[in-house]
Amino acid sequence: MSFKIEASCGCFIGTERDNNEDNFFFNQKHLSKINRGLNEPVYYNCSSENAQVFAVFDGIGGEAAGETAAYIASDVFADEAHKLDSLLITGKEFFTNVCFKINSAICDYSSRHQCIKTGSTIAAFFVFQNEIFSCNIGDSKIFRIRCDKLMQISKDHTDEQILKDMCISKKPSLLQYLGISENEMQIEPFITRGEMQSGDIYIACSDGITDSINVQELYNICSEENSSFNITDKIIDCAKRAGACDNSTLVTLKIV
Repeated sequence: MSFKIEASCGCFIGTERDNNEDNFFFNQKHLSKINRGLNEPVYYNCSSENAQVFAVFDGIGGEAAGETAAYIASDVFADEAHKLDSLLITGKEFFTNVCFKINSAICDYSSRHQCIKTGSTIAAFFVFQNEIFSCNIGDSKIFRIRCDKLMQISKDHTDEQILKDMCISKKPSLLQYLGISENEMQIEPFITRGEMQSGDIYIACSDGITDSINVQELYNICSEENSSFNITDKIIDCAKRAGACDNSTLVTLKIV
């Protein structure tokens, strides 16, 4: 069984940034290393009859290091995505393979250029037939809206709980990201598998979105808008009005 997918992507540079350290993979495309995001959301319709993949990347490391890491991540992801038609693999196999390849590529870049703590998060989807796999590393989140309920289906790789236990008020730090040397730690992509249902809405986004908009606002927008494009457009607009200072990127899928 296959589904029709309405997909959209938005990428806003933020109100206080001169460079965009986010990137994405959407409709077989990603941004160049030096970019200022998208002027407006983009969209396309596809079928889950053939494997479809989407991803959001949020670079860390500051200035050129962050945008380079996100670009490397999106470029390696694109290379692997373009091979899908000739491969028979599951979403879990795809994500495990691509995450380790991205991690190795960023580590190689960091070693050659002597960059300290350069990396990228990932929040991604693999859709085929009636199945959807999600994958994340870092603090870019993934949500599913089904039967009037919003649920986070990603895992935050941060020290948030440690900070709460110590009553420390500050933005949590990443415990995992793409770009960690194997000598330091083995990355552990958080991968989920589920069956799609008509009416489902899935959102993958960088923390520029979730730092500006709370989950109730996200749910309200998804409930009020009738298309993937309108949902993405409204979320980006809401982030702008909230004064989103960070790069803000999301991919929205609506299953119909």
